[in-house]
This record gives sequence, C-alpha cells and structure tokens, in this order.
Amino acid sequence: MKKLAGVMVLLLVASTAAFGQVVVNEWQIPFLNSLTGAIASIGEYLHWGANYAAQEINAAGGIAGKPVKVIGVDTALDPQKGSVEMARIVKDSLVALGPVPEPVIMAAMPIAVENGMMSITATT
Repeated sequence: MKKLAGVMVLLLVASTAAFGQVVVNEWQIPFLNSLTGAIASIGEYLHWGANYAAQEINAAGGIAGKPVKVIGVDTALDPQKGSVEMARIVKDSLVALGPVPEPVIMAAMPIAVENGMMSITATT
C-alpha cells in the first residue's frame, strides 16, 4: 500500500509541476478499472486498495493539505468502453490510475498519451 500511496503522491505532484499552479479543494484521481463484468471481483479488490492508499495519504494530512479521493470509472473489461471513458476523463483530469486489464490498456492508453495525461497502470 505504501508503494501505491507514493505513486499517487508522485502523480499529483508531477502533474502540478508540469501544468502550473492548480487550485483544488480535494485531489480527485480517476481509476479506470473493471468494476462490473467478468473480472468485477478483481476490480473491486483493486479499487479497495486504491481507496486504502488514499486513506493513508489523507490520514497523514493529504497532499498540500488537501484530501485525495479515488473516483471509480468502470470499464467493464471492454476495450471500447475503456476508450470512451479515457476520452471523457482526459478533458478534466491531469492524472489517472489504470486502466486495467491489458485489453483495456491497449485501447485506452493511446488516448491518454495523445492528450498528455499521466497514467499509471500494471498488467500481467
């Protein structure tokens, strides 16, 4: 969990440095993940882990004194839906967790790259 918490902090700090001063009341980090569909149980576990990391960050005072909130974005293990959701979140977010798993990564990550969004994901 400490590694995930550190990654979340790094993403937020780097995005602020890269894009200038950002004024927020809370840091909202979208997490593109399969919350429904064939691997929903795994997606729920991953979402729980991201929320746990956010709780640890918040218990330590947040980032720049502001809390972190993980926003679940369901891709339903569907590459098309993952691409649509990534296109939606790049409009309002500088960073994201996910997408997961690999079929969704392959479809959605080019959208993040084209729009300069920092995203961290893992796959097997």
